[in-house]
Amino acid sequence: MPRQTQQISIVVTLAGPQDTAVVAHRAGTDGAAISVRVGSALLYIHDASTANAFFRTWRLAAQKARTLPVRSDPTAVMSMAGRSEPAVMLDSAECPPRWAQFDATRRRLQVCMGRIVFTVNDHEALRSTFAAFRQADRLALTTFAPQPVDPAQAAGQIAIRALTPPAGSRGAGPAGVPRQEAAAAARRAPSVRTTIEGPIR
Repeated sequence: MPRQTQQISIVVTLAGPQDTAVVAHRAGTDGAAISVRVGSALLYIHDASTANAFFRTWRLAAQKARTLPVRSDPTAVMSMAGRSEPAVMLDSAECPPRWAQFDATRRRLQVCMGRIVFTVNDHEALRSTFAAFRQADRLALTTFAPQPVDPAQAAGQIAIRALTPPAGSRGAGPAGVPRQEAAAAARRAPSVRTTIEGPIR
């Protein structure tokens, strides 16, 4: 039996000011995340580089949307009889593919972030959504803690740099440090052992 596969892509159409919320979760821990909610679409961002990449994509979108209508036809977003509006949730990390383009014929903006595409019909929708991702980028500075530096590893790197003479030098390390002293520094540096747990991706 052939293997069953599927790919789900989501299109979210925006018209008018959007109800947004940006929240930091477990700040400063390995499980830190920032949630960005735009209406019923919820995105979880798991690293600072992704937050910044999404912000820059929306900034590019704003630059392309000079002729986007200030307000759009409210019937562009209509409820469907007998059905409630669906809600979507996505996780984003490691800067997924993204792009922004303006459809001059239909006068609407499209912003793609991974598997979700926002179709923006007017400046009111653009302004409120762009502001949410700008806030997420700023919040990322305090939410995602920098990776700690192992003191033993740092000492080893310093010793290695001391053993490497600069260009044109024969018997001295950086800043004229004799090679014998650099070698002694390397011996004093604690050994470093790296253990990798779990699958390598």
